[in-house]
Amino acid sequence: MKILLITNKLPYPKVDGRKNILMQYIKHLKKIYPESTIVNLSFVDEERYLSLKPNSIDRTITLLPPGIFEKMGNLLFKSLILRDWPLQVSLFFSRKTARVIKGIVEKEQPDIVIYDTIRVAEYKRYIQNAKKNILNYDDLLSLRYKRQLVFLEYSPSILGFLLSKMPRFISKIIDHPINKRMILKYEMGLLQKYEIKVNRDFESLVFTSKIEAQEFKNKVSHSSCIGIPMNSEIVSRPVSRCYDPDKIVFVGRMDVPHNIAAVLYFCKEIWSEVKKKHSNAKFYIVGKNPSKQVKALQSEYKDIIVTGEVDDVEHITRDSAVFVAPLLFGSGIKTKIIEAMMQGVPVVSTTVGAEGISINNDVMYVTDERIEFANRINVLLQDTHLNRKRAMIGYDFVVNNFSEDINNKLWQSILLEQNENTSYKEATR
Repeated sequence: MKILLITNKLPYPKVDGRKNILMQYIKHLKKIYPESTIVNLSFVDEERYLSLKPNSIDRTITLLPPGIFEKMGNLLFKSLILRDWPLQVSLFFSRKTARVIKGIVEKEQPDIVIYDTIRVAEYKRYIQNAKKNILNYDDLLSLRYKRQLVFLEYSPSILGFLLSKMPRFISKIIDHPINKRMILKYEMGLLQKYEIKVNRDFESLVFTSKIEAQEFKNKVSHSSCIGIPMNSEIVSRPVSRCYDPDKIVFVGRMDVPHNIAAVLYFCKEIWSEVKKKHSNAKFYIVGKNPSKQVKALQSEYKDIIVTGEVDDVEHITRDSAVFVAPLLFGSGIKTKIIEAMMQGVPVVSTTVGAEGISINNDVMYVTDERIEFANRINVLLQDTHLNRKRAMIGYDFVVNNFSEDINNKLWQSILLEQNENTSYKEATR
């Protein structure tokens, strides 16, 4: 059994939620097919990560992004004139790389090809011989952008790290305040159309959220559309967890718009209410590539610590009294919350953050009202007995509802099922 995994960034090391869940997916593949060979074809987000390849991936083959002129051509013709590709598909598609992938596929003869996000879905046109093609949507980007439009005041950059992949003059145009709403709406429309169009080319579709998977399945009538979230990796039950009683933490990649907006909103609207009752409280913003707006929070507000990327995210999370997820927009399941509950840290979240996990206050505190959000934090900082009780409730919930065995069975249902979608693909061409 040979499996190709095509990714728009390296799936390792485990420094953010997306990489964490990709490595879990690979673990499931190896468990189902212990003798399989997994070859990762990947664009490289950080050269220094290449030396950290885990043993579960047999080989990594790096892919070259399109050059500046091809990017401009893609953006002009495919995204603006033809309105066929979303901007982010144009940024990742290279005809030369497509030919390289085609050659690799002809040589490797893979049984299964998994494409991670729609950003690399266009390369499917160059792969004809695989027995099963799986598109991992992650989440619906069009839904994320639709929600983002409501909170542009907290979105200094509408496309986040994707802007670094654009020609500089184009990125400046996109992020100009006058243009942001128009361009975000335009990309949202392209994504909505593309997300629906490409599904017919794949035998199976994977989402992180079971809710989004079911809603998308109902919309497109695909025969194999399934949600596989982050699963719990069992650690000791947090009966006697030692933690810093003044420490509040948020974890996430800090060059993506929904995480940037979350911490900007928290500092502006909620932090002062926390400090009124807990003057010693400290808020840690943990995650790679903090934007200049995020870095500026350290000087604008008292007791804000922006750590950047850290070697041990689990330790800095487990040591905190409260994990916050003040997300204003987004889609899919927020792996950061599942990871925090696995570490035995009580969570306070908005409804967007809790979506797909639980909006039941018995599991984590969920509110969109800023004063109540602050009050929930304050009571967890003050009451150690309640803090430990909520920690254990969250831990037990994740263990019981996001287990490795459950997710392994979900992957088996995809990998071992008959190719039911073949007739569907032919009928919709």
